[in-house]
Amino acid sequence: MRDTYHTHDIYHTMTAISRRSLTLFALLLALPVLSACDSTQTNTSDASINRLLPGQAAALIEGGALPVDLRSAEAFAEGHLPNAINARLALIGNPDNPVLPRDRPVLVYDADGRGTAAAAAKKLIKAGHPAVHELQGGYRAWLNPNPTAPPDVLDATP
Repeated sequence: MRDTYHTHDIYHTMTAISRRSLTLFALLLALPVLSACDSTQTNTSDASINRLLPGQAAALIEGGALPVDLRSAEAFAEGHLPNAINARLALIGNPDNPVLPRDRPVLVYDADGRGTAAAAAKKLIKAGHPAVHELQGGYRAWLNPNPTAPPDVLDATP
């Protein structure tokens, strides 16, 4: 009789161990999903970048935002947004070389809105800058906010 109880106890012990192992396995599988839900992570996808049209960007600049021109120094010298500074993408968001003030909004732009400004915006967001905006279409859109209008009737500022 003792052997029957002993076998029964071993069976229940093994079942309990199996359940614990299964629970541990399930938790290990869920760990990547749980860490993805961490609210402290910054979303740096393109969807999180605040893209502005030229008129919206002009209003933001009038409100005190700092325009950051990511084009070459030569292109910057030929023309840029009011009160803009010229900065290289490599310096943007670098904690060892803080180029931009954190106490005011920043408007980044490139020549045509095809990637450099978005990359800079992502770096600034990841670095924790509180207010980052991108000029949709870049400097070309600033010069031509109405692409259907003939070039000879356009003003250089929106």
